[in-house]
Amino acid sequence: MNRLFRKSADKNKIYSIVLLAVNEEGDDGNDQGVVNPFSFKNFLSDDLASRNKRVLQIVDDEVREVNTDQDNGKRNGTKSQELNRETAAQSDSGSETEDESELTSSLESPMSGSINYFVASLDSSETQEKIIEEMNQLKEENEKLRRELQESNQTVDKEKKRIISLQKKLAKIEKREADETAALENMVQMVEKNLELTTQRALRAEATVAKLMEEVNILKTESVPIATYNQLLDANHYTMTAVKDKSKAAADQMNIAAKNAEQAVRQLLTGVDTLKFISQQLESIDRITDVHVHSEKS
Repeated sequence: MNRLFRKSADKNKIYSIVLLAVNEEGDDGNDQGVVNPFSFKNFLSDDLASRNKRVLQIVDDEVREVNTDQDNGKRNGTKSQELNRETAAQSDSGSETEDESELTSSLESPMSGSINYFVASLDSSETQEKIIEEMNQLKEENEKLRRELQESNQTVDKEKKRIISLQKKLAKIEKREADETAALENMVQMVEKNLELTTQRALRAEATVAKLMEEVNILKTESVPIATYNQLLDANHYTMTAVKDKSKAAADQMNIAAKNAEQAVRQLLTGVDTLKFISQQLESIDRITDVHVHSEKS
């Protein structure tokens, strides 16, 4: 098999490779053809490749037929024969040129913007249509897979955004729970301080009441009969007046102390009720947190 590589540049400096494959039978019949990756024989059977020729091109992953008249076919055949002769003459001394041409043909592909021409048979229209249909189907499947990949990427991005949003919500919930816990702890500390103050006031009030009761008992034991009292009253009018004033003041103080003690006892009972309520709230805070977190997740 003789191979010819022809490279030409147009105005836009876009290079195209024209590959022509011509099978020649030698006397030995042992020549092995080199597989050409750009040959249309990769797409057509051997019996179709040996008939009259037709030119196809691949543009943007699609096989398209180049419409040429018979004159162009004849001129291309004449040029092909001339080029084959030139190649046969240069084949003995130009092995390096052939290697360079193979490298150039391997570098230029449809992906780089070049146009690759293939040789086909005029009678292979059905096969060409099948090939074109298969390539179009492959292209559609490729587009479908690309769309599915894009949709998958979009879904992954949405899930990532949703995860980030849920993480932010979880951080906000944890922060709010921490703030609520700190507020409850501060409230408990304040209630404990108020309870201690109330307890101290109640103790002081009880001590005052006990002291006043002792003074009353002392006054009762130290009382004298009425006659003696009158005599003493006459004798010590001013002294008795002072004692009477002191007794009245003591009675007033006792009344005030009793009222204060009553208020202190009421405050103490209120503080006890408050502590009971807070202890109940603290016992149920775990359940409230679990229910709140469950509702946020759902």
